[in-house]
Amino acid sequence: MATRRIAFRSLAALVVSGATLSILIKLADLDWRDYSRIGFHGFSLVVGLHILALLMRGWLMSQLSHKQNEGFAGTIAWVHLAARHQFIFTVLPTGLGDLLFPALAKRLVGRTTANAFSVIAQVRSRDLVMLITLALGGGLIIAGNKWVAAAFGIPALAVLFYSDKVFRLSLRIVRRPLPHGKLADFLEAVALSDPPKPFARLKLTLASILDWIFVTCSVVAAFDAIGQPVSVGVAMLFLAGINFFGALAISIGGLGISETGGAAALVLADRSVKNASALSLLTRPLLLVSMLSASVLIDLILTGAKLLHRR
Repeated sequence: MATRRIAFRSLAALVVSGATLSILIKLADLDWRDYSRIGFHGFSLVVGLHILALLMRGWLMSQLSHKQNEGFAGTIAWVHLAARHQFIFTVLPTGLGDLLFPALAKRLVGRTTANAFSVIAQVRSRDLVMLITLALGGGLIIAGNKWVAAAFGIPALAVLFYSDKVFRLSLRIVRRPLPHGKLADFLEAVALSDPPKPFARLKLTLASILDWIFVTCSVVAAFDAIGQPVSVGVAMLFLAGINFFGALAISIGGLGISETGGAAALVLADRSVKNASALSLLTRPLLLVSMLSASVLIDLILTGAKLLHRR
């Protein structure tokens, strides 16, 4: 039954991705030769920034697992997990990648389902804070209100710093109306995880910010790679657009839906619909291929190192 659901969802995602991509291509009047604008050096820079983002995400996951004395080998295992999860998350229909995270965590880092769920849920809650900050901050920067954007970053920083408390409080609120059973006990076990100390909170906050700084820089580099440089504010809004839209609908790797979100963000940044659609169709697939390349590269290197160590 589960296999049928996954197959049906994958088919639906393919249809949605194909339909939305077709509409965008017609709006953009895009020539496939436009992709030849992308140079090797520009693409390599985007891949390099995505590798840095995955390294930071792996470290963040290792710290959120509340077992911080694993040493270098333990952190590398979490980086491996972050890369493999990102690849699966990208190629599967929306949401399925996160559902498979506990199984991946058990295999690669030996974590229980409760601990793995806690890690990925906290990562996603931090991602949500950062994406909202990027969307509002990018919009304010584009509108010429840089100081207002900077001021908005202060409460956002506070929410990110105490996001573990917000996470546990949210779990307890969800748990309260549930009858006693496996689900209620599971949520209770996750909510009772030990809160980090202030210095650990600071490290987690900085890791979350650095992760998204690398990703934002990759967007700036991607626009440069196609010969259409944009400001940091536009890159922030574009990044928020492709992620929010991609999370709202079933699609393969966000294809079609994410590009629509990116185009909408560029229209808000005062681009024409035709130009915004064309730029989104050039930039977002470049980011997608780059992230997949970064994930595969890390996975292959660490898998190879593990096999050599066993010999």
